[in-house]
Amino acid sequence: MRIISFPRALDRPRELPELRAALLTSTEEGGIWEQAEFERLLGELVGSPAVHETTKDGARVIMGPKGYDANELTHHVHLARDHARNGIRWFKENLPGTQLIHVTEHMCEFIRQAATSVPESLTIHRDDAPSPSGLVVFQTPMWGTDAGPADPGAPIRVDGIMWGPVHLVDRVTPWFMEPPEDHEGVEGVSIASLRMMEPNGTVPTLWVVLGRTDWPWGDRLDQSSAEAVPGWNEAKQRSFEEDRRLLAAVWATINQKLLVDAEIVFPDKHATKRLQRAGLGDLDNKITIVHLRKTEYRSIGYDEGSGKPLATRTLVRKHYKRQPYGPGRSLRKLIVVMPYWRGPDDAPISHTERIWEVDR
Repeated sequence: MRIISFPRALDRPRELPELRAALLTSTEEGGIWEQAEFERLLGELVGSPAVHETTKDGARVIMGPKGYDANELTHHVHLARDHARNGIRWFKENLPGTQLIHVTEHMCEFIRQAATSVPESLTIHRDDAPSPSGLVVFQTPMWGTDAGPADPGAPIRVDGIMWGPVHLVDRVTPWFMEPPEDHEGVEGVSIASLRMMEPNGTVPTLWVVLGRTDWPWGDRLDQSSAEAVPGWNEAKQRSFEEDRRLLAAVWATINQKLLVDAEIVFPDKHATKRLQRAGLGDLDNKITIVHLRKTEYRSIGYDEGSGKPLATRTLVRKHYKRQPYGPGRSLRKLIVVMPYWRGPDDAPISHTERIWEVDR
């Protein structure tokens, strides 16, 4: 595979196939991406930051605040290397089949607001996903919390996300521990946050992975991973909840066909030729551009529960629900419902407290 430079893609939807190609190039074994992941994981084991020194004879020594002996350190180095390769393998296996989605500016603002309103009690299921895996680029950035270790709790810009299936040992075993013999495994989705680095002098445009969050099917949004992640703190908790909120908002919005217009485009002919030369011409390179439709308010003159006429006019705020669909309406998908008025047009307006509810 020939190395492809990273495109901007933020305001150029047709560049998403080449962005995916560049990310795939970055998954090469022993590459910079794998090395960065290795050093991050090693830092969790031996103490962050992991200190690299080179002796006079050229030997590379890795030390850290925890002061492991030579045998322990060797074990941790191999463990971090194996798990770094496994982490990069997740991208390598899922990127080729991702649905490519570009979210326009107004749609970004809608998703940004929708993410803040996702309730902590929300759970997700396999049928909620618009596709098994996806690569999303936002025209305007989302903002979240840096989980560290360099600057935990600081604001961090997110320009895209990727999701794909993941198989976990269980919900509580740390990645560096052997799983119990009787473990059955847990299925879920993994969420990767991406950021585009602007060119700086001789450094070209670069997309980097900020981290990944796993979300087992059926777990609440606020279900903590403290037992499974070393050095768990408030910043990590906020960061992984934000990742989950953003994913839920993206899925619910895309699933709600009354809210969005989806436009399908393809890369231009020059990009298509570059992808073919890189051996990626056979991938599904169509791009879905998601636009926000004009919000509509609807009036309902009767109490939907009792069938009795309503005496007041009430604003039903934006909320999430699981909408029936499929054969015999037996399946459910997560959608976001826009605000609407219930009650006669000429009735007095009733003000109520704001309550979020997840309709299963």
